[in-house]
Amino acid sequence: MVCYTFVFCTITAFDLTDARAEDIIVDDAQPPIVVNEDGSTVLVTPTGSVTLIGGSLSAAIRGVGNDISIVNEGTVITQGGDNSPAILIQGINGRVESSGIIEITGSNNAGISIIGDDAFVRSTGMITSGATDNNEGISIVGDNATVISTGSFISTGSNGEAISIDGNNASVTSSGLISTDGSESEGISLTGSYNVLDRRDPIETIGVDSEGISSTGDNAVLIVRDSISTQDLDSEGISISGNNSELTLHGPVTAQGIDSEGISSTGDNVELKIYGSISTNGADSEGISVSGSNDNLSVFNFIATVGLDAEGISVTGDNAKLTIDGDITTAHNLSEGISVIGDNATLDIKGSVTTDGSDSPGVIFAGSNNTLNVLGQIQTQGSTPVLFENITEGTADLLVVGKNGPPADALISGGGEFAVKMGDGNDTVRIRNGATINGEIDCGGGEDTIIFEILVPSAEFQEDKAELAEANPEDGMITINGLTY
Repeated sequence: MVCYTFVFCTITAFDLTDARAEDIIVDDAQPPIVVNEDGSTVLVTPTGSVTLIGGSLSAAIRGVGNDISIVNEGTVITQGGDNSPAILIQGINGRVESSGIIEITGSNNAGISIIGDDAFVRSTGMITSGATDNNEGISIVGDNATVISTGSFISTGSNGEAISIDGNNASVTSSGLISTDGSESEGISLTGSYNVLDRRDPIETIGVDSEGISSTGDNAVLIVRDSISTQDLDSEGISISGNNSELTLHGPVTAQGIDSEGISSTGDNVELKIYGSISTNGADSEGISVSGSNDNLSVFNFIATVGLDAEGISVTGDNAKLTIDGDITTAHNLSEGISVIGDNATLDIKGSVTTDGSDSPGVIFAGSNNTLNVLGQIQTQGSTPVLFENITEGTADLLVVGKNGPPADALISGGGEFAVKMGDGNDTVRIRNGATINGEIDCGGGEDTIIFEILVPSAEFQEDKAELAEANPEDGMITINGLTY
């Protein structure tokens, strides 16, 4: 976000004779233009151009007042100055439509900037920013903004942003190329409550601590229909910070760099629907990171991480609900497939979770009263596939493998000491139709129960009863048809 401070009582950047009101048409090369009457219009035709060279706190085209409209079909340039947008409107109901070219150099500048509520921007042309810092393609500060952008934005400086909204109730529909190459840059940045984004084309960012899309504020609705890629340290494909927000992802997200995340969400009551794939490549990275209470995550595609201590999904907070109907894979040591830190979580595995490194559980819970339903597969090469780290006595975790009715292809298999390791609570393990557990179940402390709910022929059932009776479990209970062994 770039903020501009202006003195409205005087115009220091221009001679007062340059200040124009009413309707202006530019069809050739012109110096900077100022309009300061409500309802004024400026039209730059395809043969027209307006250029600002140097200066600060200025603009190539500046409107001060309400209901001002600026249309650019030609070229608008701000060159070398600081805090000097190419097009600037200060007032409510400002409107900018640009199908031409906007060029930005200098620092802390914007191609199109509107300061005021109820702004409207339609950009179908090109906005370029040179190797200077803190520049934005479209910047709006105010509530109830509408942005329709099908043009392109290319930036090679740090802290560059294609679209920046600072206000509530914004509606942003964005397609066309967005490319930033510089540290701390963002493709699209939304700050405020009840903002809505529909993004339909790729976003590419290169640079440390950069983000494809950043949303800060409550009740945001984000729909991402195409790819997002980030390259460098501490970068995020999509970052959400706020309560009661929703993300629907259809396109792939790729994050390459140490300590990077495909998707990061911080807030309560957030709903994430992931139909696109997520890939990360770098140590200490995460496919999806969720922090908050009562969050809901559904994954329908694959998540793949490559790097030491890189998790597929990390959840921190109580009452989380997770559904995995895709495939989660990690390919290095200390890399959990899914990590849940908190109480009262429910995790349904309908797809698969696979880890290849050591000390890399497929699913790990750190909390109490958590539930894991396995209808798919959890497989590890050098670790315990399912691990409940519950040290709170008197609580209860639940593991259900398989399902009632027709058998499910449910599998827990790994290369660790145990296939399943429960915590110290009074835990329950239910083994249902179609369940296969390759390895031992360690029920841990507390008063634990293993319940078999399997449809088997009578003869096999009698054999299983005899084997279980002979095994005589010491630190728990096995119950079959109401009989405890």
